[in-house]
Amino acid sequence: VPSRQGSLSSPVSEEADAVSRVIHVTHEILRIIGCVIGFQVLKGEPMG
Repeated sequence: VPSRQGSLSSPVSEEADAVSRVIHVTHEILRIIGCVIGFQVLKGEPMG
């Protein structure tokens, strides 16, 4: 967001954006893994 970036120094905002992006991706991956594990448990199949 340009307005937010104007109030902060560029390196700080870029680092914050990178961290938030990593957190978002990690959350999505964990959600997908959770769905897969739940599906395996419902099917009664052992993991691995």
